[in-house]
Amino acid sequence: MQRAGWVGNSRHTTERDAPRRSARRGFTVLELLIVITVIATIASIALPNYVGAKKAANETSAINSMRALVAAQENYRVAKSAGKYATLEQLKDSGLVNSALGSGAMSGYTFMTVTPGASTFAFIAYPQASGGDRLFYVDQTGVIRTAEDDTIGAASPPLK
Repeated sequence: MQRAGWVGNSRHTTERDAPRRSARRGFTVLELLIVITVIATIASIALPNYVGAKKAANETSAINSMRALVAAQENYRVAKSAGKYATLEQLKDSGLVNSALGSGAMSGYTFMTVTPGASTFAFIAYPQASGGDRLFYVDQTGVIRTAEDDTIGAASPPLK
């Protein structure tokens, strides 16, 4: 037995159904506001974690760059300059460090050469805006030191 309005397995559309169907298309303003609120809440929770993770990654990259600078200085001193250390630019020109590090800026840090000479060298890595929280220092001893302010130097505590 078939019901009125049904033919086979499909239902005939009547004029009574038209207003109901058109009212169902799209989203209401309330539904959109709820979705936007949920997305904003998730973003507000995730953003601080992202910033902290980015700073930690930048600091790790800066530490690895300081290690690379120590190795490059020793290679330069032994193979290229008869016992003298190089500036950051000289290390870049000799191909011992990549162009990004050799230019002095990499992964949210600015690298500076301090006192290159016959028997000493030192590099300082300063965080750029939101690059990291700590400064790093390394000299010919190969010990990487850290501080959270501009007092970074040979007397700063070593990296743990």
